[in-house]
Amino acid sequence: MPAWSREEVEATVADYFGMLDKELRGTDYNKTTHRRALSQLLQGRSDGAIERKHQNISAILIELGFAYIPGYKPLSNYQQLLFDVVSDRLSASPTLIEAVRRQVTEPVQVPTVDDILAAWTESPTPDKSAGQYARRAPQPRRGVDYIAIEAANSSLGHAGEVFALRYEVARLTRAGKDKLAARVEHVSTTQGDGLGYDIRSFEETGEDRLIEVKTTKFGPATRANA
Repeated sequence: MPAWSREEVEATVADYFGMLDKELRGTDYNKTTHRRALSQLLQGRSDGAIERKHQNISAILIELGFAYIPGYKPLSNYQQLLFDVVSDRLSASPTLIEAVRRQVTEPVQVPTVDDILAAWTESPTPDKSAGQYARRAPQPRRGVDYIAIEAANSSLGHAGEVFALRYEVARLTRAGKDKLAARVEHVSTTQGDGLGYDIRSFEETGEDRLIEVKTTKFGPATRANA
């Protein structure tokens, strides 16, 4: 197949940004329906090729410090043309930028231990290939790094730590380890930030389980900020 043309790249980026807008607004959408409509604008690209291009866009948005669609796991080794089109499209999307700005700066509500227990589900079997993608040379960032702004949101950071604390209490309570659950400590609050971890919890055996918390409202591949 020939290299992707600018017209194909622009159509694919427009499709991705349409889905991302719905993702951020909490509106349901069907990726298969989007892909079928997009394929009509492309030069016989396979479903796999379209999927990989969407994954490339996720990787670029992460590099640009922006939100991405978690369902498209980041995949690097993309065209410079794709980076340029994504960057330009992002700069020309004030509504999308404002939606992310609100999400990264607004206060956060933390679920209670009872809420966590009520919503508890077992972990899925890990996919060893998930989130793995080749590294490439960093691209120059353009505009505002919203992920860095999110990392500086003290409300979000504190909420993440409180969530982790309550999760640990819920985990131990569910395992019948009430005495250990009662000893879980939010050490970054009680002892300060110099310990290198935020939560002191316990394994079911009673061994220490020391947890440093990084919090984001976006997908699991969102890069962490110290």
